[in-house]
Amino acid sequence: MLFVIAALVLFGALVVVNLVLTLGIVRRLREHADLIGKALSGEAAEDPDAGYFIMRAGSPLPAFSATTVDGAVAPNTGPLLIGFFSSTCSACVQRLPGFIEYAKAFDGRVLGVAVGMPKDVRGIIEDMRPVADVVTELEEGPLAKALKVEGLPAMATVDADGIVTASGYRLEALLTHTTV
Repeated sequence: MLFVIAALVLFGALVVVNLVLTLGIVRRLREHADLIGKALSGEAAEDPDAGYFIMRAGSPLPAFSATTVDGAVAPNTGPLLIGFFSSTCSACVQRLPGFIEYAKAFDGRVLGVAVGMPKDVRGIIEDMRPVADVVTELEEGPLAKALKVEGLPAMATVDADGIVTASGYRLEALLTHTTV
């Protein structure tokens, strides 16, 4: 009888722990859904950078250094077009061809960042290589941290003075800015 009572108490404790963890997960999912909704709608929030997947227009380009897949020093001054893409992101795969077309006409250097393991982003590297200096890095790598990348795809243009002139996760955000 003592064994049954101990088993019931243990089972009850496990149920309570499971319930608390489940409620925590549900709360985090709701917060995440709200943040995504605000980002996609462009709705302003208390954080001035909310809704942006990369540094906002008007922000100074921070100092950073990186080496391209070809062993060269990646460009870090403007005019510069920057794009972060991953092969595991369906929006990245959809928007990469438009970014490449825009890069062909861009009057300045282009920095393409392929996010993921080099073997997984081989296609992105090969697609961007003719028009961009390509760097690979894992998620939340040093370039992503320096440029405040919060989601993918992320794109920005930088003028000759090192100021971000346009940014977003859609190419349309860059197209409104025709000259650098």
